[in-house]
Amino acid sequence: MLAPTHLIFGQTAYLGMCLVTGHIPTHAEALTAAGCAMIPDLDKRQSIVGRLLYPLASWLEYRFGHRTITHSLLLQALVGTALYYTLPFGWFLAIMSGWVSHSFADMMTLGGVCWFWPTQIRCVLPGNHDYRVEVMSYGELGIAVFIAALAFPLLYLAQKGEGTIGLIQSALGRIESARTQYDAEKGDSAWSLEVRGNDNTTFADVNGTYEVRGAWRENGFLVNTNDGPVTVCRAANCDWYTDHAVLIRGNSEQTTTRTLKAERTTGADLVKRLQPLQDAGRVYLLGTLTIRKAESKLPVIDVTGETVALTYATPGDLTGLGPVKSADLTVQVRHPPGAVVPELAAPPAAAPAVDPLLDKWLR
Repeated sequence: MLAPTHLIFGQTAYLGMCLVTGHIPTHAEALTAAGCAMIPDLDKRQSIVGRLLYPLASWLEYRFGHRTITHSLLLQALVGTALYYTLPFGWFLAIMSGWVSHSFADMMTLGGVCWFWPTQIRCVLPGNHDYRVEVMSYGELGIAVFIAALAFPLLYLAQKGEGTIGLIQSALGRIESARTQYDAEKGDSAWSLEVRGNDNTTFADVNGTYEVRGAWRENGFLVNTNDGPVTVCRAANCDWYTDHAVLIRGNSEQTTTRTLKAERTTGADLVKRLQPLQDAGRVYLLGTLTIRKAESKLPVIDVTGETVALTYATPGDLTGLGPVKSADLTVQVRHPPGAVVPELAAPPAAAPAVDPLLDKWLR
């Protein structure tokens, strides 16, 4: 087939493989895939790439013939294995998608390809001679137009980064599947949850798309709403009951964690120490505080006696807390890739020790 047809095949094949694998396509990789679709014609002197590397192309064409070694599964497998272990996955995918697409495109021509070289058996697709195309014919033009049109829906679906299994799960809308995907991929992107369901208390519709704050119990989510965080699952013990839930990938982000431990402090002091981290990204707190008296703010703050359990709480949730006997927290900072997350400030000087018998009266 002609060079423009191979360029179209290479780019569309790359988008198709991105869809299958869940890899989000990039412009640079897409251009690389199109360019690498020209590699197999290195065994023909009159091809575009053959003219650029004429001595090598002449030797390959004379020694092996056109549509043989450079179009073969053997060479593609050897090079692909080497690239898989040496290049980032996206670049490996782009190079090999373009290269292999060339062989399949040439199988649609009358002459076929020696895909199983060094045997001279010609592979064709389809097997019926009447349905294959001649080079530079209207048949080739029709195939090129169809493949080019196919690239647009493939691009739209591939940009979701869900993979084919993820797309099927999204179509079914099962919250268990959304949770499985979130648990596997939560560290590389911001996420939202498209919900169709009802409030378990008021029975009001809660249809909409909400930012995911974190996982909730076994198969649920903690999401942000205008009225504060709520839990979503397919059970009556959550704030919202969902009939249909689809996980939506957002911007790329990274999560950096810090450990915050303190004795004899206050909520205001903890918020102050967390402020530099808030400048780097969104901050969420997990762990426990020991406070003599506090109020629950479910679902993020759960008080049992003097133990306060935090589940994806924000620094703002600590505002108003009184004296804190102890804090043992994991601090998550979700930030754009490459952002610098500072270390936590050193705790203030410890207060003089107080006799345990007097502590409950003084604090």
